[in-house]
Amino acid sequence: MELLILISTFSVLLPALTGVILGPNLDKRLNYLVMFLFLTLFIEILATYCVLHKVSNYLLYDWFSLVEYSFFALFYRSMIRSRNIALLILISIGCYVIGTLVYIFYFHTSAFSSLLNNVESILIISLVLVYFYELFTADLFVNLAREPYFWISVGVLFYYAGSFFQQGTYNYSVNHIELKRFEMIIHSFSNILMYLLFTQGLLCRRNMQNLTS
Repeated sequence: MELLILISTFSVLLPALTGVILGPNLDKRLNYLVMFLFLTLFIEILATYCVLHKVSNYLLYDWFSLVEYSFFALFYRSMIRSRNIALLILISIGCYVIGTLVYIFYFHTSAFSSLLNNVESILIISLVLVYFYELFTADLFVNLAREPYFWISVGVLFYYAGSFFQQGTYNYSVNHIELKRFEMIIHSFSNILMYLLFTQGLLCRRNMQNLTS
């Protein structure tokens, strides 16, 4: 179990390093994603340091969720064609930031709370579903096997669906060791799968460059 968690935690290195290697062949949006992945890696290293020194890392993840949701919201806003939805995305960023800050300063305790994670997961899943809807209803034919944002979005959907399940059952699983173990396995595999799909998406972009050159 410990090895699986370790692999899951640092699996972000695979797409991050792939992005560095392919940097000149990536568009601006994908390069922003690579930078975000390195920020994620830094947070994971810091969170691991906290665990090793028996310091709670819950507040660290709460603060990072501000950056995480804002990034994915802007990431998908740049691809979504509907102006009304684009406006709603900006509003959702403001609401999420304000709500998270209120929670951190007025309601945060040393114990873990799944509320922020569940809200963030629902919002990001909604963004992905809107992207898929526009992708599948577009008049222009899209070869999904070579569409980088399709693979990235599948990864995001798998991870945050798994995260919603894990966080949604967290309070119940505290006193159920087997369920807690199952949750960690789901979280670890969904994390690894997401970063493998991110890597596939980045490599798709490279293959597209080769085909058009």
